[in-house]
Amino acid sequence: NNAAQCLLNQELWRRALASAAAGLHLDPENTKALYRRAVAQEKLRKHKEALADFRALEKLGGGALTKEELQARIDGLKKKVEAEIRAKAEESSDDEVDNELVKMKERFDEIVEKYDLRDGEAAGEVADWLVSGEWLMTTKRVAQRWKMEEQDAEDFLKWIAKGLEFKIQNAQAQQQAEQTAPSLGD
Repeated sequence: NNAAQCLLNQELWRRALASAAAGLHLDPENTKALYRRAVAQEKLRKHKEALADFRALEKLGGGALTKEELQARIDGLKKKVEAEIRAKAEESSDDEVDNELVKMKERFDEIVEKYDLRDGEAAGEVADWLVSGEWLMTTKRVAQRWKMEEQDAEDFLKWIAKGLEFKIQNAQAQQQAEQTAPSLGD
């Protein structure tokens, strides 16, 4: 237990963690060892584990910490744990969007290949048809025009709609950048 404190003083966080854990193995209610393990875990950015140790310390009366000090540590760790959870959720949702786009593109390529729309006359005809504005593009019309199954036509149109959405977003971003950029030579 005292070794854990010495290791904390030397900023040897992993060794301090191991030493405090060994002390707790011998005496699970040792508040000094619990506090030292909590500090080591916090320093190692193991916030969830540190929070659990500080809560256990609270149940044992807080050891040498005042009630206010202990509550401040717990509150600070709660915020860190919540921030980590939010960051992971955002990262996960970004990955899901990226994966969805990849799947949409793969499906589009599969359809283009299946109906031989990539090369020759068909590719030019598809491009002309898409930009002509003559037709209201519905799944049924695309399916009829290119002799596709309706699900294929729907997936084909989804990718095209996504492409148009990106085009609009890029145009808006470009316009905004031009408006906020300082003019030269005026």
